Amino acid sequence: MPLVLPEFLHAVSLDPEFADAHAWLAQTYVEMALYGKARPAEMLPKAVAHAERAVELGSPEGPIVLGWVALYYERDWAKARSIAEASMDDSPYARLLRGVLHCTFGEWPECHASLDQMERVDPFDFAGRAIRLGLRVRTRHYRRAIDELRTLQEIDMGIIHAYDPLYMAHDALGEYTEAVDAWERLWTLIGIDPSGPVQTFREEGYRAFVAAMHHAHEDLSFFDPIWRAEAHARLGEADLAFEWLDSAYRSRSPTLVFAINMNPSFDSIREDPRFHALAERLGIPVAEPDGPPPVPIPLATNARSDLVGAR
Repeated sequence: MPLVLPEFLHAVSLDPEFADAHAWLAQTYVEMALYGKARPAEMLPKAVAHAERAVELGSPEGPIVLGWVALYYERDWAKARSIAEASMDDSPYARLLRGVLHCTFGEWPECHASLDQMERVDPFDFAGRAIRLGLRVRTRHYRRAIDELRTLQEIDMGIIHAYDPLYMAHDALGEYTEAVDAWERLWTLIGIDPSGPVQTFREEGYRAFVAAMHHAHEDLSFFDPIWRAEAHARLGEADLAFEWLDSAYRSRSPTLVFAINMNPSFDSIREDPRFHALAERLGIPVAEPDGPPPVPIPLATNARSDLVGAR
């Protein structure tokens, strides 16, 4: 994402009337905020400015970017839905926005129908397919996602979007060696040294790896509190998970919207009244999960396949 930013900035400087360049620049700013490449408070206003300019110039992608901002940062669900429903074009981002909104609100039949439609329309969009399979993982369809993600890897080992959902799916199934392998590959591809947490896994086991891995996130340009909340929830540390969820709410974490219905890491605290209070604050109803919860991380097992040592 940061690699293409100078190209879009250059395109806009050469031709300020280039509508699609404004739209793709806006989308780049959204993705940089979403993936921890920069602070959302800095990136998303820039995204809005360029998306609005794209709309003025007639780009069909401009409104979609405004829909993503409404979803991730403004938390204006009515605006995001209005944009998604009004956009009847067949662009990948328009279809993806509609699908993500259905999944976010736990509307599972519509969610999976949207994902199936995207698969039919874009069968050779491999990066987009990896993103959609990430949504399959978030809706707890772990094994199906793993099988299809492995197929994508056979086509192109460098599809960066394949590795985070692959990590999440193996983690959820208790396949910890495979989870660490996927995480190591992801961080290698994004240019961050993964050796510390990987060595922790080899020496101390998976439980220690989870803690070390989420500390490593602090090296990113923007540390999203939701990542620490996920770690504490997976480790059964509910009070700490809610502390970090509150921090995510206050800092307007762009991925907090997924916490209610689209993040299996929080299944262990879904019945806690504090979780329902957070959902009420966000205005997202808690839906019944569409699949089984993740396998709980054991307190003590062998170092290679699971974990060592209680906290």
